[in-house]
This record gives sequence, C-alpha cells and structure tokens, in this order.
Amino acid sequence: GREYREKNYFTAHAEKPFEHIKSPGRKSLGESFLDLPRRTPPRPTSVGSLGRIEDLSSIRKLSNEEDEDSVSITSAREEILVGPELRDQPKVHARENNGYVQVEIEENNSSMQPHIRYKSPVHTPIKKSAASERTPKKKPSSETPKPGAFKHFVQREKSFGMAQRRYTAPPNQAGLKLKAVIGYNGNGRSNMIWQPDTGVFAYTSGSIVILEDLNTSEQKHLAGHVEEISTIAIQNDCQVLASASGSFGMTGSQICIWDIHQLVCRKVLNHHEYDVVCLTYSRDDRFLISVGDFRDPTIVVWSTHSYGLLTTSRAAHPIHELKWDPYTVNEFASVGRNGAVLFWLLDETSNNISLNVHEAELPDELFKTHHGGSRDPVEFTCLEYAGDSTLFIGSNNGNVSAWDTRHNSCFMHWEADSSEIDFLVCRGGQLLTGSKGRNLRMWSVVGVGEMRLPGDHNSMRNGGLTMEDEMNLDGSIVSLAFDDAMDMGIVGTSVGTLWYINWGERTSVRLVSGHKNKVNGLSVYENELLASCADDGGLRIWYINSREQVLQFQVKDQACTCLSFAPKSSGITAVPTESQKPDKNVPYIVAGYSDGTVRMFDVNKVEMALKMHPHAVAVTAISFSSDGHMIISGGSDGLIAVSSPTTGMTVRVITDHKGTSITSIEVSNKQDQDVGISAPLLWLAASADRRVSVWSSDWSKDFCELVDWLSFPAPAFTPDGSIIPKEDQVSFNRLPPSLAKFSPEEPDIIIYTGYGMNKQIQFYSLSQRKVVRTVALTHWSTSLDIVLDCPLIAVGANERLLKVVDYYEGSFQDFIGHNDSVQVVKFSKGGKCLLTASHSEIFVWETGLGTTLQTSTPTFKVQSRSQLKEIENLERECKALESQIQGNLTSPENVANTSGNINYQENRRSLGYGANANLNRNFQKPLVRPATYDGSEPWEDFRVHFELVAEINSWTEDQKAMFLASNLRGSAQAACIKELSGEIREMKVELDSLKRKRVERLFNRQDS
Repeated sequence: GREYREKNYFTAHAEKPFEHIKSPGRKSLGESFLDLPRRTPPRPTSVGSLGRIEDLSSIRKLSNEEDEDSVSITSAREEILVGPELRDQPKVHARENNGYVQVEIEENNSSMQPHIRYKSPVHTPIKKSAASERTPKKKPSSETPKPGAFKHFVQREKSFGMAQRRYTAPPNQAGLKLKAVIGYNGNGRSNMIWQPDTGVFAYTSGSIVILEDLNTSEQKHLAGHVEEISTIAIQNDCQVLASASGSFGMTGSQICIWDIHQLVCRKVLNHHEYDVVCLTYSRDDRFLISVGDFRDPTIVVWSTHSYGLLTTSRAAHPIHELKWDPYTVNEFASVGRNGAVLFWLLDETSNNISLNVHEAELPDELFKTHHGGSRDPVEFTCLEYAGDSTLFIGSNNGNVSAWDTRHNSCFMHWEADSSEIDFLVCRGGQLLTGSKGRNLRMWSVVGVGEMRLPGDHNSMRNGGLTMEDEMNLDGSIVSLAFDDAMDMGIVGTSVGTLWYINWGERTSVRLVSGHKNKVNGLSVYENELLASCADDGGLRIWYINSREQVLQFQVKDQACTCLSFAPKSSGITAVPTESQKPDKNVPYIVAGYSDGTVRMFDVNKVEMALKMHPHAVAVTAISFSSDGHMIISGGSDGLIAVSSPTTGMTVRVITDHKGTSITSIEVSNKQDQDVGISAPLLWLAASADRRVSVWSSDWSKDFCELVDWLSFPAPAFTPDGSIIPKEDQVSFNRLPPSLAKFSPEEPDIIIYTGYGMNKQIQFYSLSQRKVVRTVALTHWSTSLDIVLDCPLIAVGANERLLKVVDYYEGSFQDFIGHNDSVQVVKFSKGGKCLLTASHSEIFVWETGLGTTLQTSTPTFKVQSRSQLKEIENLERECKALESQIQGNLTSPENVANTSGNINYQENRRSLGYGANANLNRNFQKPLVRPATYDGSEPWEDFRVHFELVAEINSWTEDQKAMFLASNLRGSAQAACIKELSGEIREMKVELDSLKRKRVERLFNRQDS
C-alpha cells in the first residue's frame, strides 16, 4: 500500500507563503495499489446521497415539493407560496459543517509523494418533512472577493426572481408554444457542446438548453432551470447531458441530468450553495464531478449509476477548471487562484470512497514580482492533458506551462498570448489556445515531452513549439470544441456568437448569433423579418423562421434604445436586391440612440440613409407616422420631436410631457375614426408620470392637434413602499412604465397599463371619455402589445413571466422560461407569432389560434377577429329567431289548421334584418307536446323522443324546426346556436329552406 506523510494542505496552506511550499517528486503510479489491473472497480457497499436528488417524469413535471418555484409545473393552476415558517427552518447541509477534513495519517516516508486522504462523512438519514421547502441561505460573514480571472463564471446581476405565484397550463391547453430561441449566452463558461462523431450540438441561452440539428437548424429545448445556466457537460456515449445553474433568492443551485433523446430530465441534484463553475464526466462515464464557485469551492463526486453523492472535498482557493486524466484510472487535476495546481486521486479501495490530493510545486518563473519585491503566484485558468504524460496549463498572464504528470512537476513554459488564456485543446502534436483577447492560436508541440529529459536531450525537435496559425474572433473565447484532427470546430465568444472554424480553409462561419447586452426593442415586418436593438449599440435584422442574422448595424459607444419599421404603404422602402422578389420591397428602419440621435437605415443597401439629432438626451420611443411621411420620437426629458425622413429637419417639437421620460409612442393606421370629433389620423404618447396624450394629425397639411389628455392616479409611494418625493421626476423611472396602445378590436378604445392603485389593464373609450372596463393582473407590467386579428394581449413582467390575456374575457395564462424581466413583447402580423425579449435572449412563440385555453379564470378560445364578428352576428340572428318562435309560434291563438307554409315579405329579408317581418302563421295545435332539452341527458334519447312526437303530430320539417328551437334550454340552446353558426351568414335564403337545412345539420352533427 501507499504511505502518506501528514500535510494538512487545506487548513495550513491558507496562511503559508507559497514559495516555501516544497514537495518531493511523485513516483510512478506503478508502485501504488494500482499495480495489478482489476476487471471491475470496487463498488462502495452503500451509497448515501448527501444531496437532494429528485426524479422527473418529464421536462415539465417535477416530483418534489422542495423545488416548486424552480421548474415549470404543468398544472392548470400553479401556485407557489412561501410560508413564514420556512424562514425559521435550520439549513440542512449536504455535508458536515466541520467533518470533511478528517485525515488518516500513515507512516511517514519522504520518498513517497504527500497525499491527503479525505473520508466521506457519515450522514444520518434525515426524514423529509411533508411540506419541505428550500431554506434561505445564510450570507457569509465576510464578502468573498470575486476572482480576477475571466475564466471563472460570475452570474449576471438581476433584481427580480421568478414569481412565487404563477398560473400555467398543461402543454395541450397552452395558448403559446416555444418555437425557437435566438441567441447564445456569452456569459456562460463551457456552455456549448459539439460531438463530431454523433453530431450532437447543444448550447445554452439564459436558463434553457438548446439542442440544434446542424443540418436542418431544427431546435429542441430543455427547459427546467430557473436561473442562468453556467456550464454543461455530456457523457462520452452522448446519451446524457448535465447542466448546472446557480442560486438566486429562494431558488437554490441545481444540476439537471437530461436524457437528450427523450428530452426529459431524469434527476435534479442539489448540493452546491452558489454557482457551479465546472462539470465533467470521467472517461468511463462512471463519475460526474461538479465544482462550486469562488464562494464555496467544493468538489463533489457523483455516481452516474444512481447519481448519489460519493464524496466531497473543499479547496482552499477558487477552482477555475477541472479535468479527468484520460490516460489513467480515477485521476484528475484542477487549477485555480494563487497558482494552485492540484492532482487528485479517487480512492475506491475502501468502503467509503475518498479523495487523495497532491499539491504541485510552483516554479519561481511562474511568480509575479512587484516593485516592492513581493511576489504573487499566477492564476492558472485552464488545463489540457496530452499524451506522453504531459499536462498543459494556461494562466491569466498569457503563459502556457507543460507539466510532467508522473512527477507532478513543471518542466517548461512559454508566452502563448498577451492576454489570459482560458481554453486549451491538444490533439496529435497540436495545441490550440483560446484567450480573453479574442485570439485562437494553433501551436505545434511536437517534441515538448523530450524537454523533461536530463542533459542535452532537452532540445526540441525541429518544428516543435511553433505557432502555425492564428484567427481573431469578435469576442473573448468562452467555449470551444474541435474534432480529433483539429481541422474543424465550433467556438463560442462572450458577445453571444457561435462560430464554425475550419483551419484548412482558414474560414469562420457564424452559426448562432445574439446580443451581448439588454435588448431594448423589437419590430416585425410581414412575418418574415425581425429587427432588434440593444444596449451594445447593435441593430440586427433576422429571418424569423431560420433565426439567421441577415445584417447588423453597429454604433460604437452608444446604446440603441428603440426602433421601428416604416409602414409598408408609406412608399419609404429600400431598393430590393437581385435575390429578392421584385414585388417585395423592404422598408427603411429607424432607430433612436442614447446620445439623442435618430438614424434611418436602408436594409437592402446595408447603409445608413439618414442621421438626425433632434434630442439632447436619450431617445426612449420612436415610430413612423401612419403614412410614413414623418418620424415621431420621444426623449427621456419628455420632449416629442416630429422630423422629416426626407430632409432630416425637425418640423415640430411637442412639450406637453416635458419633465418625464416618454415611455411609448403608438400610431393608429385607421383613418377618419369616429371618436366624437374629427380625427383623420390618430397617434398617442405616454410618459412615465402616467399621462397619455392623444393627437390627431395630417402631416401633409401641417395639421396636429390634441384630441384627449389622460391622467391615471397612483399612490405616492413605489411598489416596494418607499415614498416618492414631490417634484422628483427621476423617481418615475423606478416605477413600472406607463404603456398605451390603440385597440385593433374596438376603434375608440385605448388600452393602458402602468403603475396605479391596482395591477390592471384599463380600457379607455375616446368617445365616452372614460374607462369602460378593466382586467386585473397579478404583477406590474413592463411591456405590452396587441395586434389585429388576434384578440390576445401580451404582457411582460419583472418576475420573468409572460402573460397572455384574452381581450374580451380577461382570462390569462402565464408562461415561464425567461431568465430575467420580460422587457419587450411584440406580435407578428396577424398574431401568428409572439416575440419576447429578456435581457439578451429572444424567444419566438407560436400562438394557438383556434385552441381552447385552460386558464385560472373562465376558459377562452383564441380566434381571429373575423371569426368573432361572425359569431356575434350569428348570435344576434339566432336570438331574434328564438324570440319570434317562443313569442308567437307556440301560442294557442296562432295555431290553426293550414298548410304550414311560411310566407316572407316580398323583399325576402335575410334573417339578420328580418326581425320586423310580417309572418302569417296558421298552425294546428299539437296533439302531444315534446319535452324540453337542456343538455343534461343523452342527445340520442331526446332525438328519439322528439321524432316520435313529431310523427304523432304529423309535423312538417318547418314545424319540427320551430318546436325544436322552442324546446331547447340553457347550454343545449347555446350549443345548437354555435353548431349552426357556419350556415346562417352564408345561405341568405328563404326561411323555410334555411330551417330545413338547420334541422338536418343539427341532427347530423349531434349524431357524429
């Protein structure tokens, strides 16, 4: 067996100067307990899971009561509440508070390398309470400084967590379905996977893992995380994928284990307190290792057989990367802050699996010397195993060092880049380095292993250690994957781009692109093109169906705050290219920027057509006029500028909202609207102080006048309870924004939502000059949109919720998936798609037109505007018919012995306008009256009864129709009215033939 010399690295090394640490050379593993290879590694006698492991039956269903607010639940009404008793529960740690540093000391032998063996702590089983919730984490007594290395993942700061109460629907009853995700999370680390042999390609965006087919560009989504995914890993057999996300508020860190073929989550592992920075599977896929971030640098070893926790160990310094040694059994290495290079051995010889660690000696050349003479070790950021017992390690000063894994010693180093090196890939004598400085460099390292030999043999062969090629990308390297030949690969950058790299052709092709910073605006043209703008100054045009970025306009050092396509009928269109159809001209697009400028771009010529400077402050809202002859823009100071897109001159400045930021500008495309006064073309502007101005304008005649002025009340304090000082205009920017839209369903209605006495959507009538109805909301809205032919209102919330509200009923559904506040929602033309933006991610949803939606309030059906009007007219006509039949046809005085024919007036009015028609009715009194039918009994029973009564009374088809209509009650009457809805507006024929067809169709449909 191996002897161990006592050396408590984790407890004693923190205060010990690094240069005094010395350790003997490491002997070959041939002298260890691995002398004789075993057929199968020993299994532990008992595997006790120290972390919570939950079973999932599907992507959307999680069988655990502890993580209700962390994974989407497919219940019709999902309510997640946190009781006050949970805040007082003690934290149940997955390891002993002071028990993991138990050390076994054997006889000291200076010739052997020092290792520390850590026993897995023995845990007492803890019975789970019936209503267990995640306990809020206690903040550390002293704030841990963030690491200086770019490689270390740091979660993006957010202000709002996931809503604790939300109402979601099962997938088959949901009004929206996630169709595509645009963007890649450049803030993640190693959050992209590509397996060239199997073609598996996966990456993350926010809290969603995206599986994409590189041949068809089809996406599949793994949605189960609540917080931002930091890293992902895949087993070597490409069957299972692991993804990790951190903690925020009441949501804890979790590792999801996915079956990528069935798209279901098999397990959820909960152990780490904060973020997870590393995930890696062993070469034989028996183990998964996860590493915590700088606040809790714990190494956790999981068994992939049952995903039980095998052992844990805590490092003294943050770990930046960890990798398994592919050439030995159960060994891996880790690198991190303060020059920490640790070689680990997973010991399976005893019942309790333990970790042995050896600390490597750091050469003097790798220390940084300051002016005062003090020296600090470098930060090692990445590592890569090569053949010939060589390990390459990159550092934050651009150096790459080569280490002998047989002795755990460094034998050479060189400067490979001028910036931090974060990724290394070694294949067949070639080493690829990826740096923070956007560089990919290919090195030939043939003969590097010979430099460890003593004497004159340390000279490298000709051609060794030379840079063969270099490529510069658009951002810092955050992930990469290459094939075995190093000819091709995929690289992810910090600006949200995934590149396909071909070294042979020296080409780079953009596979996936997205924004790096917060998206501020979306605009859609003809269900084909999507325009987006963000804080990074970029304005990008996408094809909605393929998610391909068509072009990008970039303005440096400025944020693009708002944008709008020109109306199609304005005549302001770009010149089409040869590849476009002649009848499809893409209109210009206008955008506002944080420096007060307004730029108009020609999409097809890929050039800026016009630049104006109508504002002295940031532009916050912008739109073309309905005829496209003017550009209306609003600034953060409340001024509204009307500018000409042809001359660039500002022709009018409106100061009515001066002092508070303009939050939205909406233009109506309807001309000559009847709103009580003459209004050729209407547009409105809303400001942060909850005021909405409505204007009527005719720009060809230089006409613009105020139509209405709306002010909505609100309490004198913010939603969090703090008092709003008087005359403090800046405080309005901390409130939920004021948003207003013209209703496409009702001509004189303005839809408004904003901060007020209640969370609600208000419908204001311009003709009645008052709010005619309201719809209650569960959260303050941050974005709002509605579109023609789709009676749905889309609402975004800070609590990461997307709400879809029925325009007429007020019922709604909540949809989750976004990782931050939903700041932009935008319907495509006709409401076929809904596009939403949360920070840098853009989601494309399919709307369920014609699908019945099960909600928290009465069920509603998504239908087009034409369908709704058809139903309204139908119901009016059927009510008129019912009134005539019930009031006249069944009265005794109108029953006589006649032929039974119904005569119309000579003009033969249609049913919708025939309520006052004179009908001569002389019918025989029925011998037997039929029973009434309310739908509670089977239809077939009532039909047999009704046919028998009709036969006894010798009724004609007309008489049968009349008596049938008069004997229907309640839901059965409404069902019959809707069953007959298709024919009433279409036939427009005589009443007798219409009724015969109604009866026939009614019986046929009820039979089927």
